[in-house]
Amino acid sequence: MSSCTGAFLFYYFTGIVNWGIAIPVSLGSIAGSFLGLKIIPYIQTKWIQIILPIIFLFLLVQVVTDLIK
Repeated sequence: MSSCTGAFLFYYFTGIVNWGIAIPVSLGSIAGSFLGLKIIPYIQTKWIQIILPIIFLFLLVQVVTDLIK
């Protein structure tokens, strides 16, 4: 948490926070964390082991394509 706070303070004081993006992303992150904690006890471990690598693969592809552009 301290690294997030430090990053926020740095970007805030340098004036490069895009509030139009920061607020919805923050709210989505909070809502997603809350929802995830509520539904995770009902999901079988097998499905988590299948879904998480697929999500990480999509994120990896997104990062690589952003670097190539």
